[in-house]
Order: sequence, then C-alpha cells, then structure tokens
Amino acid sequence: MATGMWRLLCCMTLLFTAVASQANTSSSDWVKNYLDTLSQAKKANTILPSQLVFQFKHLEFEWPCEYVKEFYQEKGLYDPLENVLAGIDVYNNDTFVTVYRTSEKVSSGSNKLVVNNGMTSLQPFPNLTMNQAGKCSNLQFPIKSITDPNSGCMYIIDIGSVKKMGNSSEQTSTSGNTTQPCPPKLVVLDLKKNGTIVRSHDLAAAEPRSTSYLKDITLDYGDRNNTQVKHAYITDSGNQLLIVFNFDTNTSHSFAHDSMKSAAQQTATSGSKNAINSITVDSEFKFVYYNCLGSQKISQIPTAVLQDSLGDFATKHRYVGNTTVASGSVVCGKKGLYFASVNTSSVYRWNITQDIEVQNATKETVTMKNQTVIFKNGTGDYNIEGLALDSSGYLWLTQSPFILDSNNTKGINFKIYRLSVNDTNILCPDSVAPPT
Repeated sequence: MATGMWRLLCCMTLLFTAVASQANTSSSDWVKNYLDTLSQAKKANTILPSQLVFQFKHLEFEWPCEYVKEFYQEKGLYDPLENVLAGIDVYNNDTFVTVYRTSEKVSSGSNKLVVNNGMTSLQPFPNLTMNQAGKCSNLQFPIKSITDPNSGCMYIIDIGSVKKMGNSSEQTSTSGNTTQPCPPKLVVLDLKKNGTIVRSHDLAAAEPRSTSYLKDITLDYGDRNNTQVKHAYITDSGNQLLIVFNFDTNTSHSFAHDSMKSAAQQTATSGSKNAINSITVDSEFKFVYYNCLGSQKISQIPTAVLQDSLGDFATKHRYVGNTTVASGSVVCGKKGLYFASVNTSSVYRWNITQDIEVQNATKETVTMKNQTVIFKNGTGDYNIEGLALDSSGYLWLTQSPFILDSNNTKGINFKIYRLSVNDTNILCPDSVAPPT
C-alpha cells in the first residue's frame, strides 16, 4: 500500500511539474516533455533484483578423503588463503568456477560448486588429478571456461603455468624448484560424460609463450542455423593479442592492434595486465567486442575479418564508444551487452537494439549511448571478476575483494550473485526464449 501511494505521489508530482512548465509551449511539445520526464524518472532506478546464491569466507575444496588434504598441506600444495575466485560458467543446474592459480598452493584451478550438509565447497573438475600442476596434459592455470548449452561441451583456456596475476614469469615452488612451463592451450571437456576430454590444442599463436597470459574466451557458431562451434576468440593480455582458433582446421592465428594495449601502454613493447582483457561475440555471430582492463573504450571487429588470418584488422576495427565507467568483464546476450565496472562493483547493460532504433543506425555504425546500471553491491573494496549468461534468463557474476580479508574482519570474501535480466546466452537455440 505504501509503495503504491509513493508511486502515485511521484506520478502526480511529475504531472504537476510538466503542467507548470507547459505554459509557453505548444500542446505537442508539452506531451513530448511530459513523456521525456516520465522516461527519465523510470531510468533513475534501473537496478534489477539480485539473488546471493553462494558466499564464502574462504574457498575450500572438496577432498577425496582427509588423508589427501593433509598430504597436499604437508607438501605446500594447499592453502585456502591463496584461493581467489575468478571466472564463472553455468550449465543446466551446475555452476563452475575458476580459481586464480597464482601459487602452487592453489590445488585446483577448475572447479564445480557442490553443496553437502549445507556447506558449499569447490570440487576439482573434472577431478583433482587432472588439475595437478607440472604435467602439461593436465590443467595448469585454467582461467576461464564457457559451456556450449547445445552440446554440453566446456571450452577452457589454460594459461599453461602457475603465474602471478598479470605477470608472465615462472613461479618458484616451496622446495626451490621452478614450475615447469607448459604451452597455453584450449581444452574441451564433455560435461555429459563427467568431463571427459574431447580435444586439447596447444595455442601456437600465443607467442612468445614466456609472456603469454590468456584472459577470456568466446565461441562462434558462424550463423544461427549452426549448432556446432566453428571458431573461438581468445584474448592474450600478456602478448597483447586477439587469438582465433579454427575448429575445422585445428589451427590458430592472431592479430595485434593498438586497441589491445592499455592507454598507458600504447607505445609499449611488453605485455601489461591492463591490456586486452574481456571478449564477447554478438548473437548473430557478426561482430566481436572486446576491451582493455580498466579502459572505457569498447572495440568492435567483424568476425569475417578475424576468421581470415590475413584479414584487414586495422581498417575494419572501430570503437563503438565509451562505457560509463572503467570496464572489466563483458558478455553479450541476445538483447544487449553487459559490462562490469572495475571500481564500483556494479554491472551495466548497453541496450544495443534501442540505440540502433534511436540513431537510425546499424550494428556497423551504432554508438554506445543507452547504458543503465542493473547491479550494484558493496563498495570499491570489491571487484566483479566474471560474468556469464545462462539459458534461463539470468546473469551470473562473481565478486571478490581487491585485498583478501585473511582476518575475517569483513566476514565474507567471495560472493556469487545472479540477477534476472530477461536475456540468454547467445548460444541458446532461438527456440529457447528468455522468460518474460
């Protein structure tokens, strides 16, 4: 009742304001001004309802038995204080997360969230053995995964070695040995067969290997009539490259461009953790969008250019505009593009369709104008690490502190939210409509 009365008063106030201002305007202008006022009022509160699905003081693994846990601890291969939440991936009713493997004390980089006796833990996925460091056929530093909802195949990019965030140097173990470097690779797991490896490819285009630092991946069917992945687009911030993998030929190539360097690195020759960061493709598989970490610029490049190793990247690249805030993760749905702020723990949505209509433009010419904040939680102490759209109309996100609270003064370090955005993963069949 109180809410309804408040809305009525707001509407009356807006109406009286509009009436008072129409004395020197025509009736048509008054109607336009009135509708504009209502539109602005509606935009003033665009935050969508969100649900806190998981929260953790520290990220604990599910162990086969207590003996295995003790063995890992004794060998210096496990310390929960070293675990920091990274990416998120959702398939059916399962939630998968990656953990930054910045130390050999991080026992598993790829994990599935499981709940036992009311406690949520990270179950190494597909298993603990597959996540053991030092053997190049295993997952070394899986940084991001994305699952095809049609095939149930999970595509994982693996940095290849245990490294500090944004630093390509090899790490020294507690025993004094240097972790063996492995090539960056793309691994495909079949979730319908408990994570069986379908294929694994070393990314030859991620060169030089010593400075490579993969960050994000997006998948391309080619067109909406296909249901098989044709290409994967991968960002390499260490080498400031956009890597393209062709699944028909099992080959990769890369592109370099000034847009892949941070503003402070435009003339640099070495990698930067603020270089090319997140990447996504539109629902028609015509354009790829990417950013640099902390930048407000969003780049666009046609997929047709990327798929040709000799494509004219420099001519076809363009900036679609600036985000309202410095951006981190980005992801496209069928209805818009979503991006996370690196400073305010918030998520924004760019309504591409509306901007195209208002500007009488096409995707080739539209500029980024209609941006609304749809999620905001916490303070500048937290960062949104990962974004993912599922098949049920939800946007999922991971939230981590910039500085880990090892003393538990904040209580909760890591959170996973989902919010209803009435949008779906671009790989969902057109027959799967988002809930209304």
